[in-house]
Amino acid sequence: MKSAVYFPAVLLIALVGLAVLTADGLQSNEAAAQPRNRFEETIVESGTIESANVLQIVSEVPGESVILRLIPDGTTVKKGDLLVQLDDSELRENHAVLQIQAKTAEDGLTAAETRLEAAKQRKTTEVAIAEQKVRVAELARKRLLDEGGELDHRLSTIERTMTLTEQQLAASKETGASAELRELQAQLETARGEKRLLQDFIRPHEAAVHELEIKTAQRELEQTQQNSQSAVVEAVATVAAGMQEVDSVRQELRRIEQSIAACQIVAPRDGVVMHANPPSRRTNASVLEEGATVRERQPLLAMPDFDQLQARILVHESQIDRVKVGQSASLQLGAFPGRKIAGRVAGISRTPRSQSWINPGVVEYAVIIEIPDPPDGMGIGLTVAAEIDTGAVEER
Repeated sequence: MKSAVYFPAVLLIALVGLAVLTADGLQSNEAAAQPRNRFEETIVESGTIESANVLQIVSEVPGESVILRLIPDGTTVKKGDLLVQLDDSELRENHAVLQIQAKTAEDGLTAAETRLEAAKQRKTTEVAIAEQKVRVAELARKRLLDEGGELDHRLSTIERTMTLTEQQLAASKETGASAELRELQAQLETARGEKRLLQDFIRPHEAAVHELEIKTAQRELEQTQQNSQSAVVEAVATVAAGMQEVDSVRQELRRIEQSIAACQIVAPRDGVVMHANPPSRRTNASVLEEGATVRERQPLLAMPDFDQLQARILVHESQIDRVKVGQSASLQLGAFPGRKIAGRVAGISRTPRSQSWINPGVVEYAVIIEIPDPPDGMGIGLTVAAEIDTGAVEER
């Protein structure tokens, strides 16, 4: 009897459990079929309005300079207006000294060029004279020793005298005049002696003398060519050194003249001039004012373009990875209450901003938001709240 009652009870419990499981399964399937809620996620950060096109004006004077005159911060200027006058007194003193050095160098160069021309002329003249001496020596030898020359002419004269004397001697022998024979015999011996002297002594001696004169003249020619060429080379080197000195002084003069010109800084365009570091800004850098010392390449002034504006906001390091270039942004300014201005993320800094002494542990990155259509009246330095649309996120 107990077994009969127990079995229906177990069956009833099993049916109830199956019904509960089936209901839960249906509810789970219905929940899975329904879509999740989605919402747009944004980042809201604050920043300031700045110019997207700022012309920086820096000192172009080498070393350090003292400001004698400085245009007030925020002045509206025209192109060519004087903005900054730096002290150029020392530069002008150096310029005067260099002018004297340049004049001295130029005079030295002129003198060196004159000496060079004189050396070239001496070379031409002296070499020509030395060449002529060689030619004269060669002609003298030819006149005396060559065939048909003076010695040949003297020899021919002696030989004719000998022939005539021999003929006279033969005729005298037939007549038998002894005194005449002895005189003619003496004349013949004298002529033979002159011929022997001419052939054996005078000709060799004259040949040696003229050969020596030719070699001496040739040696003098070579020495003259070497000496005159050395003088020209030395003069050329002096001219080159003078030209280098003149160029060096002139370059230094041009550099100082450029520095003097750079002491007067004028406006490159129409616009508003802002000091790079006015007294009103809290900074560790030296204040830009009259009497202050500035260094080369130090920023002095800035001329922002008020027609091209952008917003610079600071995003915390925990949110920066959600910001992408091209994302849309909505800007709100206190100067335009209730008005939203469209913008777009144009740039993201890869390095964090220097930490503030107020919040040393906060790491923030600069994000640039371009403003395609800035409203009239929007100015530089206005505070802005930027809402960046980082995309849709599903609710979990």
